[in-house]
Amino acid sequence: MKTNKIILMSAIIVFIGIAVTSMLYVNYKVVSVEEIGFDLEIGNEMGFNIDTDAIHFGRVPLGGSSKKQINLTNNKEFDVLIVIQKESEINDWISIGENKFVLVPGENKEVSVSVKIPLNVEYKEHTGKIKVVSLRD
Repeated sequence: MKTNKIILMSAIIVFIGIAVTSMLYVNYKVVSVEEIGFDLEIGNEMGFNIDTDAIHFGRVPLGGSSKKQINLTNNKEFDVLIVIQKESEINDWISIGENKFVLVPGENKEVSVSVKIPLNVEYKEHTGKIKVVSLRD
């Protein structure tokens, strides 16, 4: 009976140790997560939106495309691995120029984000977000 309690307690301690170590590692490794909203309208003709609060692709016709740039800077004192993800119902239409790279301290990088509208979709508005994850490299 004592042996079973010792084994159970040891297993619980090991489990708690692994959980705490994992949480500390993730919190240390992830430097920041930023979400940038995007929107577009599928319409008969081209339209522009130059606001800077999000990525506004504007109005894009069927078969058309639109391209925007995001500027990323490493303000940390260490290298960061940048991972860019897209989250929307139109992920297949969105292209990211480079979605995984390292920035050294002080380095700037401009990344293109573009959308290509298929010919066989309905006219409507779409929204989503681009998630920029910075990881300690």
